[in-house]
Amino acid sequence: MAWMISAPFATVTQRMGAARRKYGEAVAKLQDALQDPRTAKADDALFTVLLMIMLENMTATSQSMPNPTKHIYGAIMLVNFRGLQNFASDAARKMFSFVKVTLTALPAWHKTGSLSFSDEVIEADRNAFARSESSTFSTRLENIAFAISVLRGKLDKACLVRSRSQPVRRIFQQGRILDQDLIAWRVSVPREWEKFSVISSDEGMQPLEDAPTWTGYTASYPDPVIAKVMNHFRMHSIAIQTISMRCAKWIAQYGNAEHLAPEVPMPEDVIADDNSSTHLKAGNAIRTLVDGICASVPFHLGQLAWKGQNESGDIATAASSESPPVMRGPKRPAAGFMLLQPLVVAYSAPGVPADQRRWILRKTLELAKHIGMDEGMVGNVLNNLVSS
Repeated sequence: MAWMISAPFATVTQRMGAARRKYGEAVAKLQDALQDPRTAKADDALFTVLLMIMLENMTATSQSMPNPTKHIYGAIMLVNFRGLQNFASDAARKMFSFVKVTLTALPAWHKTGSLSFSDEVIEADRNAFARSESSTFSTRLENIAFAISVLRGKLDKACLVRSRSQPVRRIFQQGRILDQDLIAWRVSVPREWEKFSVISSDEGMQPLEDAPTWTGYTASYPDPVIAKVMNHFRMHSIAIQTISMRCAKWIAQYGNAEHLAPEVPMPEDVIADDNSSTHLKAGNAIRTLVDGICASVPFHLGQLAWKGQNESGDIATAASSESPPVMRGPKRPAAGFMLLQPLVVAYSAPGVPADQRRWILRKTLELAKHIGMDEGMVGNVLNNLVSS
């Protein structure tokens, strides 16, 4: 991935051409490795394919490349084929961790719930995490995100059987547990990680204790990586709220009382219409999460502007080792990709007001232009996500 982030491509066309060549190599490696997933080729192919999936999202070149969804399928097939071998060595565990981090961080993953890992792999991962002696804020969030993706896959399958409501009810309850895990994670992070301020023409920046509304507010962070982590929290929280809404809608439509098993109680707030308190609560939560993503936009764009000035010579020298972490942000296009991911999820989230969605689109296209992406292509991707 280093060549894509740091290589001095003169034009977007050159970068897209290089991306197509690398993508072709990844396709060949994937096809070869699937013939015998036990060989070392499988490791190499899995790593390369995942990097190309990230590359696909970073360059928005899907118009000229295969749909990355099939490569997500390929990566999951390799993991499922290998089963417990994914945890047999330190190198294998790191590879599987890379799979989890990569897939759950991609906007495309939030629309591919039918892609599922085997029960064997899921259980082995759960046991490995339980045995872990130390867990960082990032690894805890990654583990919750992976559990959400597993739950989404189960929901896709459960919704196909309309004569049995128990599986969907169980998923609803499991989703609430994961939502509580996310809330606990958010409460545990240091308060200084994220600070909201209201923009006032008269009084300047005024501190806020609560999450912002989407206009007139901004968020600040001590480091771009922390901004990325906080937005990933919001991405995954949006996913779990969407699962709750889907469960409530399905149960209201197909979950008759005769199908209810006593060991799977259903909260009273799931009633037979789309205006149930479950939908209202989830919708309100999603709007707050989207507001938070929007509030981080000025910080990210400010980082990109500073980096652009620094690289163009407007700032004489690069940030020195004495500079604060916030001044040593990631290079483009990786810095833009940190913001692009949550903006895509926010844009396609249910219940976002039309004016806010237009604002997100405008900022996303501004970001695309800033990092040399095809603006028309990005706009098409966003519109397709909303209509799907």
